[in-house]
Amino acid sequence: MSGFITFDLTTGYYCLQLSMDLKKLSYHSILFILLLLSYLSALANDRIDSMKVAIENEHDLNKKAQLYFDLSLEYKGFDLEKSKKTARQALLLVEKSEDDPIKGLLHAHLGDIAFLQDSLNKAGKEYDIAIPLLQQTGDYHRLIRVYMSLGNRFVEKGNFPEAMDYYLRGLSLSEETGDSTYLPNLYNNLGVVYINLSDHQKALEYYTRALPLFEKIHDTMNIAGATTNIGSIYIQLNEYNIARQYYQNGYEIFKSINLIGGQAHALFKLGLLDKIQHRYQDALKNLFESRQLQQSSGANAPGSKSMFLAETNINIGIVYLLLDNYEEAEDYLQSGLLLAKEGGQASLISLAGEHLSKLYKTTGNYEKALEYYTLYKVYSDSLFNEENIKKLARLELQYQFDAKIREADMSRIEAEQRRKRLTFMYIGTTIGLFLILVIVALLLKLEKNKKKEVELERGMLVEKLDHTNKELTTYVMYLLKKNEFILTIIEKLKKARLDAKPENKKVMAELISELQSNTDTISWEEFEVRFQQVHTDFYSKLSKQFPDLSPNEIRLCAFFKLNMTSKEIAALTYQSLNSIKVARYRLRKKLELDKNENLVSVLAQF
Repeated sequence: MSGFITFDLTTGYYCLQLSMDLKKLSYHSILFILLLLSYLSALANDRIDSMKVAIENEHDLNKKAQLYFDLSLEYKGFDLEKSKKTARQALLLVEKSEDDPIKGLLHAHLGDIAFLQDSLNKAGKEYDIAIPLLQQTGDYHRLIRVYMSLGNRFVEKGNFPEAMDYYLRGLSLSEETGDSTYLPNLYNNLGVVYINLSDHQKALEYYTRALPLFEKIHDTMNIAGATTNIGSIYIQLNEYNIARQYYQNGYEIFKSINLIGGQAHALFKLGLLDKIQHRYQDALKNLFESRQLQQSSGANAPGSKSMFLAETNINIGIVYLLLDNYEEAEDYLQSGLLLAKEGGQASLISLAGEHLSKLYKTTGNYEKALEYYTLYKVYSDSLFNEENIKKLARLELQYQFDAKIREADMSRIEAEQRRKRLTFMYIGTTIGLFLILVIVALLLKLEKNKKKEVELERGMLVEKLDHTNKELTTYVMYLLKKNEFILTIIEKLKKARLDAKPENKKVMAELISELQSNTDTISWEEFEVRFQQVHTDFYSKLSKQFPDLSPNEIRLCAFFKLNMTSKEIAALTYQSLNSIKVARYRLRKKLELDKNENLVSVLAQF
């Protein structure tokens, strides 16, 4: 069985136990605890003595039965046998007087005692008698608790359809009556049913409903239980690290409230996880610690003592079998099987039979291997048959139908209140819509104004860029014309120099040289300044990507950036057209361009 079943704390089963290490306590602390326990014991004895005197002096059968019932409740906290005996005495008096209200309570009380004594079948019989009596008297609070206890009984026996039936009855009655006392417990226990039916999403849904309700009422024990249960879901989802975290968190919470049963449950789960992850020594350590806690006083959940111990023993046996320790494996598997048979736990009988069959087959005892394999098949085939699945589906549908009926009833009750709220809703909606429209109008206006400002600013930038580009183009054309004019003058001077007098030839040569030198320097410096005003980061981007480019090659890239032809560049730089073509070829090679790539298009990207 997977999952931590939650129980009613008023049964007196769960209580903080003084199992702390006395060596860690001071002498004064121990003395104080002993005195406190003595004082509480004296108070309880005084109450019991007073009740006994009242019973002797009472002659009315109904009142006397009630006093016996009260005395039985008093005994329940520390002596279950006396509590049962006293309740039976009360029941004898009630049957004589035919007092039905207290009769239902007494049978439910005897069911609780049987549960605490691990007598699941007796508990079921008492609860079955109590249900019609409690329905008759309208004691729905107690009836919900009985349904939950019966559900727990069937979970312990591995009969999950019957368990779900009783849990859903309790859930339905809780919602009908508005009694939420046991609601978180019912949600949690339905999660346990679903996880055992391998419906992990449904299980997670019910656990997540239960957890905040436990937190709301500060129920630390069941917070820990729900946390551990969520860990079991992550086991099924193969999220082992997450599962381990939830189990360890649950263990720490149980430990913080000194709840031995919860610690045993969490350690058991950690042991199963270790087994799955092939950490067999860790598995044995956790399982044995759990077993030791279970065998200590009051360490098991109500009604699950033998079943929990059976499951622990069986899993210890399985781990020993995995470690090839056949002697220990046989002892623990047989011990677990015996307890499972006593409790009528079909799934555990099946599990023990399966592994005993494997053990005897491995050790060569084929007769016993067949015997236990047959046992395994008989019980495994009986689990989760088609009828159970159909019954679960019917129960789900019935619950959903009942929920719709309750919804309709609640709708009729709330109809008047809704009508009263409608007027306020209409007014509120109208005001809200008006405010929304005003806000939307203001936002649209602001957006429109902002859009206009952005467009205007963008237009100004585009206009400025166009103007600057025109200026740069004009300047380039001016340089071209100027260079053409200077070239013409230089050519004329060269021709005139041929026919000039010797004394003038030297002057003319110096003039030609000066014209060429000054024109090149001034033209390039002026061009560079204007070019960078328009294309600010062209040089830096180009140099960063191609650091090996020479100054002349960078200058050539700038001209191509302006989409100038080789002829125009030759005229501007005072070089021959052939020189420019050779320079262009070398530039393409340095830029690693393919034949199909356009140089001007590539440079336009910088």
